[in-house]
Amino acid sequence: MVGRESSFYGSLVPRPGHSKDRESRDPAPHLAFIRALEEGGISDFLTLVEDGFVHKNLDIVSATTALHRLARWWSRNERATEFVRRTLEILVLISHHLADMFRFKADDHVQPRHFAITAWAFASLLRCRILKLRGEDFQGLFRPLAEAAIPRLPEFDGQSLGNLLWGFAVCRQVHRRLFFVAARRAIQLLQSGEELRGQNLSNILWSFSQSRLPNHALFEEVARCPEVFSDSTASSVVSSQHITNMLWAFSRIHGKIGMFRSFFDAG
Repeated sequence: MVGRESSFYGSLVPRPGHSKDRESRDPAPHLAFIRALEEGGISDFLTLVEDGFVHKNLDIVSATTALHRLARWWSRNERATEFVRRTLEILVLISHHLADMFRFKADDHVQPRHFAITAWAFASLLRCRILKLRGEDFQGLFRPLAEAAIPRLPEFDGQSLGNLLWGFAVCRQVHRRLFFVAARRAIQLLQSGEELRGQNLSNILWSFSQSRLPNHALFEEVARCPEVFSDSTASSVVSSQHITNMLWAFSRIHGKIGMFRSFFDAG
């Protein structure tokens, strides 16, 4: 049995008489979403998210956790036609909810990972053909997301920065100021010796080239660091695909390979 009548769903919601008792509430409500999807299934998960909007108890952590888990589920279940309608309805609710939070509540409770997860998740869902989403449908969300993220970019690490820009590029949301400030942050990460290698750097460079936004300062800084092709200082292997994406980004955005010959030779 699934939905509101299921015994599993009943274990995730407050018991009668306790809904107003703050101490009886789950101190980490986003964990209920994770548990619902892993133990109960997609129907229980969708029901729990729907009730989150009814009771207006979705904070930034809960909303982005639900979005992230939904994107991951659809990436593995692209033929689940029976859940398309409910998913689209929930995505509308989540997008409006997050847009409002980015406009009016982008305070210390909103962390870099929340901006990045939002962009990454919608981009991942866009790639799920059965949902028939379009990048232009997300403009109402991505604009406030970008405006709220820009002053926080100095706090981003390489992974959050890469996922954020990748999401914007896949959804074809070209926000020039966001990319300009993000390029400065990427340069800072490269110059400070902090880890900006492999997939994270590949995502950043690919996003600039995919969005057709040349940033010579960024690409020059990367060209000075041929060690980005080596996995000796990275926590994860720099795959051949990451190297290919980096070189493709250089050739597409800056034309002739001769401009960065030594970098291409290192790759």
